[in-house]
This record gives sequence, C-alpha cells and structure tokens, in this order.
Amino acid sequence: ATAVKVNATTVNGGNAAADSAKVEAKKQVPEIVKKSWPEMLRATLSFAFIIKALCMASNLAFQVSPLPAVKEWPMKGNPGEADSAPYISIAYGSCQWCFYGLFAFIVTAKQGFLVLVYSNMCGTVLGIYYVYAFSKHCKDEEVWLRSKVYCQVLSVVAASQIVAMLAMPVLKALFFSGLISSAWSVVGAMSLLTTVPTVLRTRSSKTLPQPLLVVGGVSAILWITCGVMLKDP
Repeated sequence: ATAVKVNATTVNGGNAAADSAKVEAKKQVPEIVKKSWPEMLRATLSFAFIIKALCMASNLAFQVSPLPAVKEWPMKGNPGEADSAPYISIAYGSCQWCFYGLFAFIVTAKQGFLVLVYSNMCGTVLGIYYVYAFSKHCKDEEVWLRSKVYCQVLSVVAASQIVAMLAMPVLKALFFSGLISSAWSVVGAMSLLTTVPTVLRTRSSKTLPQPLLVVGGVSAILWITCGVMLKDP
C-alpha cells in the first residue's frame, strides 16, 4: 500500500511538472496578433514590389497608347503622317525583352527577371498588330522605303544575336542579349523622333506620337530604377 502511495505521488508530481512546463512554454511563445487586411497589405508590399508593378503598368500603358490612333486608320484609309518606326520598335522591342527576361531567368534562376517577360507579352501581341495594320493601310511609297530599311536593320540585329548565342559561352551570350535589349531601348526612344525634321520644317507637332513620348519618358525612369535594384546594367 505504501509503495502504491509513493508511485501515485510520483505520478502526480510528474504531471504537475509537465503542466508547469507547458505553462512556461506558452509564456515563451509570442502571441499571434490578428491583423486587418490593410495592415497585411502594407506588410506585404515592399518598395521593390511597387517599383516592379509600376514598371509593368508603364510598359502596358506605353504599348496600349497607340491603339486609339491605330483604330482610326481603317476609317481614314491611311495612317496619316505617322511613321512606322514606333510601331516596329514596340513589336521588336517587346519580343527582345521577353526573350532576354526568359533567358536571364533560365541562366540565373532569379525570378525578378520574369517581370521583363510579364510586362512585354502584351506589347509583343499589340506591336505585331500595329505593324500589320500599318502595312495594310500605308500608301506612301517613301514611308514604305523607310519601313524596309527598319526591317533590314532588325534582320541584322536578330542574326547577330543568334550567331553570338551559338558562338559564346552562356553568360557572355546572356550579357550580349541584354546589351542588345538595352541598345534597342535607345533605338526605340529615338524611333519616336523620326518625324522631328518634319515638325521643325512645318512648325506643327501633328506627326509626333505625343502619348508615346509622355508615357515612354515615365516608363524609362521606372525601368532605370528597376535595373538598379536588380543590379543589372
């Protein structure tokens, strides 16, 4: 009987010690604070996320901005005094940035590069549509000749990139593709100014794609910020 009492006391003492340990453990675990949706959203959003989102939005705005003018071409029967350079630039530039973003993601495994793909998919589709609509309605022979020159330059750029990818190591090929993408951004910006001589001669800015110029300037600033954050020259 005495042995039974001793065992019972030991068990009770062990249970009490276990309960005390559980209480201490609960004290050490921080209490989970319930947060509202706005608080959770503020905690989730970072500066980098906001910049990337703005970059994608600016790209989309830039790619969509010519759409109202392009829709008027069938009614007018021609694209007016517009030049094909901005539309060809949107088409090729979007394809090039999609390719570079996907290539960089495969090589570096950094998901940040996928923002280049997401932000240029729409531009690839719209750019091809703009070029198709322009070629369908353009009746100016001089503009057609300039468009052929643009296409020849694109062919040289694309061919040189393919040769470089086949001949260079992967990292150098990636750098070369990025270099072409960056260089094409400069070409794309200059393509918006192909009609400046006409503007200066006629003292009229009708030939300038004003929405593209404004949105393009804002987009360039955002992408420079994103490039610095990604540490990608």
